[in-house]
Amino acid sequence: MQLSTWISIIVSAVLAFSISYVLEQPLHWYLFVILLFAGGLLNSIILILKTDSKQKSTDTHFKGKA
Repeated sequence: MQLSTWISIIVSAVLAFSISYVLEQPLHWYLFVILLFAGGLLNSIILILKTDSKQKSTDTHFKGKA
């Protein structure tokens, strides 16, 4: 995974906490951890789906030439 992806996940979690602070919502430290975990999980799922689609396209490419 790229560093820029992790930076954007952290920035979005900080932004979510900032908005909730402005709106006077209760803040708990574990919600920040959950936001980071969810961002990492979604990024992993996206990477897996991209890799799977690339493998399918290369597999059909090789089958056509054989």
